[in-house]
Amino acid sequence: MIDVRKLFVLFMLVLVSPFVAASTWASANSANLYLSGSLDEVQLTHYSRVLYDDRGQLSLADIQKNTEQFVPVLKPAQLHLGYYDGTVWLSNVITNTSDDELLKVLSFDYANLDKVSVYVVNENGKLAREMQSGSHVASDKRTLQNRHPSFPLTIPAKQTVQVYTKIESNGSLTAFHRLYSPAVYDSTFSTELFWISLYCGMLFALGLYNLLLFISLKQKTFLFYSLFVSSFLIGTLSMNGIGPQLFWDHSALNVNRVMAFGFCAAGFTATLFARDFLNLKQNNRFWYRVTYLPLFVSGSGLIGAILLSAQNALLLSDFNGLVAGVVLLSCGIGCLIKRVPGSTLFVIAWTLLLSGATIHALRNLGVLPTHFFTLYGMQIGSALEMILLSFAIAAKFNQLKQDKERAQEGMLTALKTNEEQLENRIAQRTYELEQMAKHDGLTNLFNRNGLNEILSKVMQSCDSAATPVTLFMLDVDEFKPINDNYGHDVGDKVLIVLADRIQSAIRDCDVAARFGGDEFIIVTDSLHDDAEITQFIERLQKHLNQPIQVRRDLSLTVSTSIGYYRATTQLSVNDLLKRADQAMYEVKNRQR
Repeated sequence: MIDVRKLFVLFMLVLVSPFVAASTWASANSANLYLSGSLDEVQLTHYSRVLYDDRGQLSLADIQKNTEQFVPVLKPAQLHLGYYDGTVWLSNVITNTSDDELLKVLSFDYANLDKVSVYVVNENGKLAREMQSGSHVASDKRTLQNRHPSFPLTIPAKQTVQVYTKIESNGSLTAFHRLYSPAVYDSTFSTELFWISLYCGMLFALGLYNLLLFISLKQKTFLFYSLFVSSFLIGTLSMNGIGPQLFWDHSALNVNRVMAFGFCAAGFTATLFARDFLNLKQNNRFWYRVTYLPLFVSGSGLIGAILLSAQNALLLSDFNGLVAGVVLLSCGIGCLIKRVPGSTLFVIAWTLLLSGATIHALRNLGVLPTHFFTLYGMQIGSALEMILLSFAIAAKFNQLKQDKERAQEGMLTALKTNEEQLENRIAQRTYELEQMAKHDGLTNLFNRNGLNEILSKVMQSCDSAATPVTLFMLDVDEFKPINDNYGHDVGDKVLIVLADRIQSAIRDCDVAARFGGDEFIIVTDSLHDDAEITQFIERLQKHLNQPIQVRRDLSLTVSTSIGYYRATTQLSVNDLLKRADQAMYEVKNRQR
């Protein structure tokens, strides 16, 4: 049987509980905070009074003279102002009811506050201690080394202290704060720092891993994803306060500008990633054109992070997050409808990230209240998104690999048939490349590289057979005027004809090379004395001095200076060339 009386009591409790809670809230906001030492953590919102200094000109002395301007905090929205140009003052009255001195830590939930100043006033109205912290305060000037603005409070036994807090921030101003016991403070923030460090380490590892994949596979998708993850990591380090605490000082880099730049860069590279990953240019031309919008907004945000004020840069960054979120999610859904490969995981992953980013942006703009999910929703969503996108990339490339394997199986028979032909082409191309590396492109004679290689072999062979080798150095006389008067095409024609004549004047086993410009080389081992060499030179010059018909209306006759050196002892290639060159210039000088 159902107990009607119990149901009635339960119904009445449910009915009156909102009024009881409202009464408790109202009384809490009108009361000071009394501590006996048994509380390890207290949310100070219920025990705070707030004053808004729109011009940011009030000092502590002004505040103490006008304490009636403080109003009780009746709802959380009073401490979450979004982007606020002025200064916020908080007042907390804390009484130690115990017989022992209490040591507490005052800490703010939101890490990215530019500057937080705490003034502790004793019962006599005198300033007992002044402390500063915040992302714009140098690490060595912070009272406690924590990414959150944190301050130690010492409350004497049976005494009351007045704590005034001045908050200045160009970013989203969220003034929720708590009072911790030292043990709970250390435990809470150590655990929080562990998870955030793990999250940042995961982003770093994913970015580095995909960068290495890009270097290895040369696929732009991995590069865009690596840049996206890295940019997002920069923005996250700034937003969470780890960056200014560990890696850079505000005097060197403005934290708010770094955060705006990082998230705008993330929006830009995320759009590039989506365009490439989903192959929008081929799969969906409409969304390919639409994605120019987030590219423009995020690109403007990157410029704004440098040129605009820090607050306007952050506003533009939040707008970039909203635009990129809506466009890319819609783009993914459009591709999902068209069954684009990889679009399913893409939509799920980006839904998680962009939902978190949108929630974070709306929190910064003051639309949503601040709590765990709006404060850390982007980190939670992005962690899941990064993992899912990694799976999506792997799935896409596995699918591409499978398609490639199927295509390869279909072509296997044809490939086997053409294998021999392909090998012949490769061998032919290899031979052509070798010839190109060793032969002059104009005359098709050996160039310097080819000459050095074959000359070394000839000299070794002659040394082994005790046969002298003779090297002739030929230089075309007055070749420069030909180029100057008739043009380089005529000069090239002359060189080609001379090269053909040289080649026809020697044996197949002899070597002819173009040494450079208008100089040629002949290497032979068939001449045994000076008389034979002289006869060879005369015969060669007679052959070379024949008129050259370069055009129908132009015939040229050129002369050459020929020097030689006959090596009967072992010489290096350079020495042999040098001596032949000297001999050629001696001949040229005698002919002048």
